[in-house]
Amino acid sequence: AKLQETQSLTAYFPWLRLTESGIFPRDQVLSALGLLGEDKGYWSTPSSRASHAAQHRNQQRYGVMLNRPSYPSDDQGWRLPAGEIPRLHAFSEQSCPALLGAQVLTSWPQYYQWRGLPPSSIAALLLEFPLTLYFAITQVPRLMRESRI
Repeated sequence: AKLQETQSLTAYFPWLRLTESGIFPRDQVLSALGLLGEDKGYWSTPSSRASHAAQHRNQQRYGVMLNRPSYPSDDQGWRLPAGEIPRLHAFSEQSCPALLGAQVLTSWPQYYQWRGLPPSSIAALLLEFPLTLYFAITQVPRLMRESRI
């Protein structure tokens, strides 16, 4: 099941390519897009290949954009083409998506469709953790109830 899920995601996202050993070269993709390193908006993180000491020195850089007197615009933070940015601000240049109500998102293609994002957007690389939490909050209680039946 996991293999089929992975294959469907690699078919959906044109930028998602795995190495022969099944690893996604995140740093290589971000570097090719000019999004790896410091002062890269929300992407500003040290390389995962950096030494532990270098990562520790750079930890104070995490979230530096959010510690400024004013928050960055979506364009400044995401540093992606305009049509590939999941808009976060209510008064952004483009409209925010409608509220979901009782609907629950269960896949990346559903999320991208809801947000009006093309599959070429690499926003999923930054949203993986918060959307995993979303899934846990919305789905784990239901799955636990069903497993007791």
